[in-house]
Amino acid sequence: MASAKEIPPGGDGKIKVTFKTSNKSGERTQIITIATDDPENPVIRLKVRAEVEVKLEAKPDRINFGQIKKGTEPLPQYVSLNGEDKDTTEILSVSSKNKHIKVEIASPDSADRHKPQRVKVSVLPGMEVGKFMDKITIKTDHKTMEVLSATLYGEVIGNIAVIPNYLSFGMFKRGEKHEKSVRLRSTPRVSFNILDVKSTTPDVKAKLITIKEGFEYMVQVSTDENFKGNFLSGKVLITTNEPDQAEIEVKVFGRTFP
Repeated sequence: MASAKEIPPGGDGKIKVTFKTSNKSGERTQIITIATDDPENPVIRLKVRAEVEVKLEAKPDRINFGQIKKGTEPLPQYVSLNGEDKDTTEILSVSSKNKHIKVEIASPDSADRHKPQRVKVSVLPGMEVGKFMDKITIKTDHKTMEVLSATLYGEVIGNIAVIPNYLSFGMFKRGEKHEKSVRLRSTPRVSFNILDVKSTTPDVKAKLITIKEGFEYMVQVSTDENFKGNFLSGKVLITTNEPDQAEIEVKVFGRTFP
């Protein structure tokens, strides 16, 4: 917010800048754009930096386990306490509502006798095939930051690899047919069959093409030439005889040019 709309020759003014940190720590940057009637400087951009410090936080607050092969257990990830009060705060308990997510207070290093400040997070082999997202809760003895949380996510890969697992048509023209494809491949020494392919919307057509029976298929996905809307959204549903991937969903989306 500017202190005045007009500044006389030789005068000066002030601009009030408010930083919204969104509970994030570290260096934060904000770009301020100023429009003026000065022909030589019609637009001025200012970069404001600030180092945001927090009393206590879980770091990282998002954990990506990436792709996990079904039935395997990936390497555990760790969440630490961070902030001004991290060395004087004790973790009291950790929990997750997902029975396939194991969380425990990590034992302190033998060379470091400080209170435990790390949480060990593991994804157990029983996690179902598909994408997952969950939250872990960390309770501490801090006076004001009694409960912290971190989000974890990833994808369990089954015997059928779906490439890609979503389709974006991006920006496309109305009145034209646009095509993309999804490939489905089996892992070594495993075979499968596709029983059915269908679209949840008439705006998207899906056609099955067999590349190698039992091992590799392609689903050709196209937009309807008569699509009149602005936003394309739907799913292609692929039914297979694989118990863990009986129905595979591929999200389809896009937007038409104005």
